[in-house]
Amino acid sequence: MSVNNFREKINGFVILIKNFFSSRSDEFLEQRFYIKFFILMLMLFGLVFFSVYAFLMKAESRVQVPSLAALDVLEAASQLQTRGLSPVLISRFSADIPRYQVMEQNPEPGQIVKKSRKISLVVSLGRKIDNMPDFTGLTFFEAKNRILKLFTGFEKPPVIIETREYSS
Repeated sequence: MSVNNFREKINGFVILIKNFFSSRSDEFLEQRFYIKFFILMLMLFGLVFFSVYAFLMKAESRVQVPSLAALDVLEAASQLQTRGLSPVLISRFSADIPRYQVMEQNPEPGQIVKKSRKISLVVSLGRKIDNMPDFTGLTFFEAKNRILKLFTGFEKPPVIIETREYSS
């Protein structure tokens, strides 16, 4: 293809474009109407498509918080992680609830939250074990004073009763 041939084709294309935007013939105006209508429908379809897509993606990023009370802490954490939620563990002693069992959670079960939200789990450490000091070799009054010192600040101090061993 020669350079002149190429220039003629470019000039022909430019003339066609000029005619498209400046022509006033009825047939050409009708073609322009359909082209504009097609472009408008394409834009409208795109707007609807992206609106629906954005709505679905927003709905997908929210999950319902499961009920985790009375579950083992590992099972509860696993359930949260499979839903895209992050467990935060808080531990407390409890005489009534077995060790490593979930006592409470925040937010409450059934609430709808965003994925990756932190869910607080209060986990039982079981009964609190206190070590009793050694009172052997102390008199009753020394042992009583030590015990009362241990329980200072409690609402009900311990009741200490002296028993005497009688030999027959």
